[in-house]
Amino acid sequence: MKRLDMVYLMKVVLHVMSMGDIKNIEMINKKCGIAINSLKINPWFTSKRDINQFCKTFNPTTCNCNSLDIDESVLMKVEKIRNYDLDSFIGSINGNATRSQLERNLEITEEEKEKLIKIIQKVESLICLSDVSDEIFEIIIQNMKKRIKIRCGETFAKMFDEIFEEMNINETMYPSEMIIHGDGDGRWIKNAKKRNIIFINENDNFIKKSNELKIPKGVKFYSPIVVLLESKKKINISYIRTSIIALFTNIQNSFESSDTFDIKIKFDDITDNEKRKKIYTIINKFYANYIMVIDSHQLLMTKNMPLISNEIPQLPECVETLQARISYSDIIVNQKYIENLDICSFNSSVELLTTNNLKALVLHGIAKLKINKRDNKQQIIKDEKEGQNENKNIFPNLEVLRLNDCSNLNIDLTLDKLLELKIVKCDNCKVNIKSDSIGSITLNGNTQSKCKFSLNKTNLIQVKNSEDFKLAVKSIIEQNIEILNSNQLKLKPKCPIHVLTIIHSKGVSVIGNERCNKMKLVKSTINKINIKPKRVVFKSIEECIGTPLKEAEEIFIVSMKDCVFEKLFDKCQMLCIDECENCQFIINKNEIKEMKITNCKNTDIKGELKIIKELVTIDNEGCNIPEAENVRTEDTEIIEIKEKSKNVYIYIDKKHIIIRNIHNGNNRIIITVDLNSDVTVENSENILFDGEYEYFGNLKLINQDIKREVPDYCLIKAGFTNSLTINHCNNMGFEIYGIKKSLEIIDSTVRINCTLDGYNFVTNTVHIENSKLFDYPACASSHKAIIDNSTGVDSIISHCKGELILRKLNDTVLTLNKDLKKIKMEECNGIDIENNVKGKDVKMVRCHDMEIVDTSNSIKTIECDNVEVITEENQGMEGFMPGNFKYVPGEFGGMFFF
Repeated sequence: MKRLDMVYLMKVVLHVMSMGDIKNIEMINKKCGIAINSLKINPWFTSKRDINQFCKTFNPTTCNCNSLDIDESVLMKVEKIRNYDLDSFIGSINGNATRSQLERNLEITEEEKEKLIKIIQKVESLICLSDVSDEIFEIIIQNMKKRIKIRCGETFAKMFDEIFEEMNINETMYPSEMIIHGDGDGRWIKNAKKRNIIFINENDNFIKKSNELKIPKGVKFYSPIVVLLESKKKINISYIRTSIIALFTNIQNSFESSDTFDIKIKFDDITDNEKRKKIYTIINKFYANYIMVIDSHQLLMTKNMPLISNEIPQLPECVETLQARISYSDIIVNQKYIENLDICSFNSSVELLTTNNLKALVLHGIAKLKINKRDNKQQIIKDEKEGQNENKNIFPNLEVLRLNDCSNLNIDLTLDKLLELKIVKCDNCKVNIKSDSIGSITLNGNTQSKCKFSLNKTNLIQVKNSEDFKLAVKSIIEQNIEILNSNQLKLKPKCPIHVLTIIHSKGVSVIGNERCNKMKLVKSTINKINIKPKRVVFKSIEECIGTPLKEAEEIFIVSMKDCVFEKLFDKCQMLCIDECENCQFIINKNEIKEMKITNCKNTDIKGELKIIKELVTIDNEGCNIPEAENVRTEDTEIIEIKEKSKNVYIYIDKKHIIIRNIHNGNNRIIITVDLNSDVTVENSENILFDGEYEYFGNLKLINQDIKREVPDYCLIKAGFTNSLTINHCNNMGFEIYGIKKSLEIIDSTVRINCTLDGYNFVTNTVHIENSKLFDYPACASSHKAIIDNSTGVDSIISHCKGELILRKLNDTVLTLNKDLKKIKMEECNGIDIENNVKGKDVKMVRCHDMEIVDTSNSIKTIECDNVEVITEENQGMEGFMPGNFKYVPGEFGGMFFF
């Protein structure tokens, strides 16, 4: 075997995909290790974590950010930066600032300004699609390197040019390359001949008229859309093999993303023989393997109008993925080489003639699916009726099947290699799938539909947000079934069930006398259940009639009110009662050995517990509790996870849990809570905590440091909590349905999302101190909010309906809730309150340089100065002297702010 040339080897290494590949190459031999250590720049990784790790391990002089949010510590250490993502910096300083605030030139702090200057001085190329303030433009222009390259949107480019001219910067400092995405013609560009300007335009009307427009000389126009004109005039636009999203972001062309493609072509062009030859020449020239076919024009359809038959011609062999966006059509697909097919077509039908190579099929908005096969002479050998029976083996290689927004489909298939099935927002569909290999089944937002699955592998079958839905499952293997936020659902299991979970659902029926290890009902109503679970968990359910308690060995009754439980505990060995109020438990025949009664009020437990071994009782009020020899008043467990497996499953049946000292960074903790347990996670790094749909008591996250890459920025998921405390947590993402009593965030950087649509997210008290928030849910409101020296809190302030306390807030514009009763501001500077505080109790202490509207003249001030109050009688007021409130009625005239 010939020895690899060192330079060649270094070039090859630059194009490997991950740090895992680097480690494998490094172990081949000494020369490979030398090649990696000799690199002056990191490879084209698509993972932020991999780039950070490579730069920290091998210390290259240049960091290729590849449009990712690379750690500041890495950027400060290298000498040069390429493909810097300015959008991530904009997002970090603006938090949840609105677009209008950005247009008002939202200021950045001196610390942020200093950091940006240091970064820009190293940047050789940057990418930005965000709105940018004048101040940031000035920092970029003043500190950018000569010959810098920029990729940006048209608005960014216009503003850049305007400020560049205003600052009278030498023309030699203008970027050596400016790639702009927009719909314009670039006539605003100055000195175009002297500049290297590349315009990416997806507007087909612009492309058609490009010869008639006065495009500045020197500006090069490109488009991923292939447009062929009737005339022989040569258009001034070249084609590129990429989508806009792939050109301006880190997202790679992938079947998983509907917005990425290599080339976009029009259906009329591809069906015309002469134009098709030209298009195929372009496809082969660029070796484009991801093609999007779009409608040439929008048709105005009338009721009962017949569909137009459109057959997509055979594409070149290099094309692996086809997206079709054609409406009101009978789409015929006969593609020998296509592996991935994605069709989006409103109220249309699809006919598949060749399916052997298909690995992924995605249908959007389809109303009819026909599957036929043609022989080499293109003769149909199976009619539609025969096809219904023969369809069962028609997709020998299909691994992914997704149905989105489809209606009236009737599908019956055997799919031996299927790995993923998703049916989303479909109406009046019937789907029958038999598969031995499928790994996950997601059914979301479906109405009046029926699904039947025959499986030979353990799956998680999840039904979400569905109405009038029927599900049948047949298997000899245990299945896990989740029913979430769904109503009038009928489940017919012909399989053993490991865990059946029903949460936030009404009118659910489970028919089938099958074995079940555990059944969990949370805030749901049940019509009928005749399975027999060993463990039953009830949380906040409205009624218990017809539910199978008599056969259960372990019973958890949680958050119930005004209920009577009698003659239900014949085989019960463990009974847990948590946070129940005004309930009665009449226990006659039983086998109870262990009982927990925690946080209950006015609850009676009557009956003899002859064989009980342990009784746990904690924080109960006015309860009648049986006697036992062994009584405990604490129920705490401490968990330290040392496993390195990807997923760690924790089942909690203790009232208090402490999870601590997790540092290996590989764990995703999937937590199940049957009681309303108090959970504390402390002193850990890179923890992924998944407790979605779970109800907690008090949830605390203390000393968490997140240093890993998570694409959706969500690391912690929880259902509902009584209280949530986040203290000294860095870069934390949090998704939650609701917080009942209190939210406290101290010394932390947090992104919080409310994930339950339509839920009234109301918290009694919110306390934010020395913290930065991002994307706080707009649906969330509170009765009392305390904000101390924090940013990203606009939504909390505007949704506070009772008492609002603000401390050390500076230079911002606030909107108050109309229902707010009381507001107190301490040591605040430069705040403008947009709405009238008339009738509200307003107190200001040591505040400066503020503007407020008050038509009732009710503000109380202490040691304030330069505070302007606008009333009906006056347009403004003289600045307050410390401790004084100077006002002369009628002196300045009236003024209203709305």
